[in-house]
Amino acid sequence: MSISGGKAVFELTAGGIGTRPLISQSATIGGVTSTISLPDSDIVFAARAYLQESADAATVNTNTMAVGITANAAVAATGTLTLTGNAVAAETVTIGTVTYTWRAAVSTTANEVKIGATASDSLDNLIDAINLEDGAGESGTLYGSDTVIHPTVSALAGAGDTADITAKTAGEDGNAIATTETMTAGSFGAVTLTAGANVNAWTGAATDFEGEAFPAATTSVEGIWIHCITGSVTVTASGVSIPIPTLGKAQLAAAASVTALLATITFTATSADTEIDVAILATD
Repeated sequence: MSISGGKAVFELTAGGIGTRPLISQSATIGGVTSTISLPDSDIVFAARAYLQESADAATVNTNTMAVGITANAAVAATGTLTLTGNAVAAETVTIGTVTYTWRAAVSTTANEVKIGATASDSLDNLIDAINLEDGAGESGTLYGSDTVIHPTVSALAGAGDTADITAKTAGEDGNAIATTETMTAGSFGAVTLTAGANVNAWTGAATDFEGEAFPAATTSVEGIWIHCITGSVTVTASGVSIPIPTLGKAQLAAAASVTALLATITFTATSADTEIDVAILATD
């Protein structure tokens, strides 16, 4: 087996006589490669965990290979457009791939928005254009009738003269949605939506490399490899804690007693948006 950055890629080389030969397994972490020969009854566990917030935790029980993770839902990215005065004709508001243009009057042209009597009225018209609301004949009157609903965001009136913009799909991808303007009396809080976060997740192998379920218990853990891809994490095993920074790597190798590693290993994020790869070699 070859492990690159803790992500398992199975490349098996068998040797010996019989139907259950030894398997030569190489683990490459941080450019350092080590090879061990284990019976093919040995198991390999490889997984990737994403921890959304600082202090979120993931666990793996090396007795059962059961995993757990803090439950946090994905969060949609948001942004706010604030007006300190009314819009001016030909000024623009860009959200994602759509640019809205303020006009004194509109007809059919897509994404043109009528300037209202007040800043609040203008924002209401923009919100209607984003959401494609036409309950009282807004299309062709308050925004161009060829306008289509915004593909990636929705909008609501906020406090005062503001419009709150929210990504339709929760997750970090929403943080890439542009929010810019050319207004003298209007501004966004940032040039993109912000605060979008992915759901906490753990993905990885559910069976060993022979396609068999992990055994109910193990008797020996040969080694544990951890690679911190983003953020930072503290790994706790058998009462010992190891901090790992971004792009840092750690190896918990069996020393005098491999049974000391037979416990629940906890990965606690010490910064938001932490992603780790974990690989475990263990014998049943």
